[in-house]
Amino acid sequence: MGPLSAIRAVFSLDTLDTRLTADARSSSPPKDPTAPSIQGPQIGESSRGRYPKEETRYSLWRTPEFFAYYLVFIIVIPMMFKAASDLSQESHPNYKIYQHLLQEGWIAGRKVDNSDQQYASFRNNIPTLAGVMSLQFVLRRGYEFIFTKIFPTPPPNSSYRPGHRLNKRKIFDILFACIFLFALHSLSLIKILFICFINFLISYFHPSSIWVPILTWIFNMGILFANERYRGYQFRELLPWLIAGEGSGVGYAMDKFMNGGLLNRWEISFNITVMRLISYNLDHYWAAVQLESGVESEEGTVIEVGGLAPNDAGAAADEELGRVGGSVMEPEEEERLMMNRDDKKKQADPANLSERDRVSNPARIEDYGLLNYLAYALYTPLYLAGPIITFNDFVHQQKYSSPSLKVRRIALYAIRLVFSILVMEFILHFMYVVAISKTGSRGSWAGATPFQLAMLGYFNLHIIWLKLMIPWRFFRLWALVDGVDPVENMLRCMSNNYSALLFWRSWHRSFNRWTVRYIYIPIGGARRPLINMLAVFTFVALWHDISMKLLVWGWLIVLFIAPEVFAKRLCKRERFGDHATLYRMVCAIGSVGNVLMMMVANLIGFAIGLDGMKDMIHGLYP
Repeated sequence: MGPLSAIRAVFSLDTLDTRLTADARSSSPPKDPTAPSIQGPQIGESSRGRYPKEETRYSLWRTPEFFAYYLVFIIVIPMMFKAASDLSQESHPNYKIYQHLLQEGWIAGRKVDNSDQQYASFRNNIPTLAGVMSLQFVLRRGYEFIFTKIFPTPPPNSSYRPGHRLNKRKIFDILFACIFLFALHSLSLIKILFICFINFLISYFHPSSIWVPILTWIFNMGILFANERYRGYQFRELLPWLIAGEGSGVGYAMDKFMNGGLLNRWEISFNITVMRLISYNLDHYWAAVQLESGVESEEGTVIEVGGLAPNDAGAAADEELGRVGGSVMEPEEEERLMMNRDDKKKQADPANLSERDRVSNPARIEDYGLLNYLAYALYTPLYLAGPIITFNDFVHQQKYSSPSLKVRRIALYAIRLVFSILVMEFILHFMYVVAISKTGSRGSWAGATPFQLAMLGYFNLHIIWLKLMIPWRFFRLWALVDGVDPVENMLRCMSNNYSALLFWRSWHRSFNRWTVRYIYIPIGGARRPLINMLAVFTFVALWHDISMKLLVWGWLIVLFIAPEVFAKRLCKRERFGDHATLYRMVCAIGSVGNVLMMMVANLIGFAIGLDGMKDMIHGLYP
């Protein structure tokens, strides 16, 4: 393999996530390639395959139009980097205002901007996390060796083999998770286990009751608010209610035991666990409803049953399209995708089910038990940051090793992660945009030109993208090494997004798919897209943090998505006839508007806030 082939392999879609190169519609053999894909347009494919001949007849790369773009690229891109770099020089008059936020670096004698607390907590602990990942790998191999000596593995064709693998893995997962969480949160592990147990009881006694989803949502949203309100429930405040007389002394000692652990604010990372708790209860509820309807899940069978949304074919189409982050389906497309809604079973190899089938096809009803639940809710590699995986998918992967888990592919993914970390290090050493934005109220961007201010906001967003992508990829790598293949969260570079709808399909992709499955589809899906998206993004904002700026962010997202939804209906491709260039130009104008609106929304929500945005706009348009 030559150098170019090696680079191409590292940055291929297959390395990033095999779901991007596989047929996710079914576990059956590949279908007619001309059939419409429910995953939306692929590379080299026009919108949902409706205009392939018209748009792929000739290449535009060597046209005068594209040569003009190349010229702009060669001139403007270096100017963008220079504008942000100029603000970050020691010779700049405002350097002393934010200098205290910088630390000693390791590249070219430059200091490093490690002032983003969220990324700094990950960056400073990369060696520790890598050590824990290696320790877990070694301990699991040793544990599995002992386990198989005591309980020999059934032969490959045995029906007991999947259950044997599930039991072997879940015992280790629970034990290691308890040790890991005890190190992280000390005795707050008791609070985590208590919350998990209460949630488990909601679906335990009568899983098919309509009260299961109702109580699940009430309980878990209440936990989000209570965690924020009581800051993790200090033992010194709880024990006087539980112990007769004075319990505050015992509670104080419990709060201070091991200094509260490595991460004493357990409630911050618990938000993502809440999503797993909801996933378990709702998957259990849908499985119980399906069982009561007389349709039982069998190993190796993909079940598609009408009327059991979101497990039916129509809902699966909704889920794959990602209506929150996809496009609104045209009637004729919806009709084509609904052709499979009649009750049917497709025999498939259970070890090779597609992700859609693993998610939508319920686990066996006996798999919805306490040990599987704890192994899922507390799964160490994905506990702190995800990516999010549904309970159905998790249990299936515990039974059957995913065919995508190849040593070469995981190694290439690790190399890609290292490259991303180095890119982040380069940016943090040469562009101090985070420190500058944090001290904007003290005049750190005073005197900056409108172009420099624009680049300050632009590279802030790039750092937000990288600071989220890198931890997500690290923890996904950990899961891959451990034998679980979750969804890749970041599919596109932040700058490679021209559609607000498609942006949310590729930004925190596992979260997007989770909200589609558990919120968007159950409340109506594409029948009321904007109203339902408002509900989804309100939840997303509250889930991130109970604050006004994030609520404003969520509502702005919906407001900015609305023009694209209406434009897609008004400016359909067929209305432009043979004027393909005019259609592209109209789309380009809309794309520019989308990019600007998304920048405003995300700067408000995750960077400089409302006041900072007002100051930046005032600087851009004095």
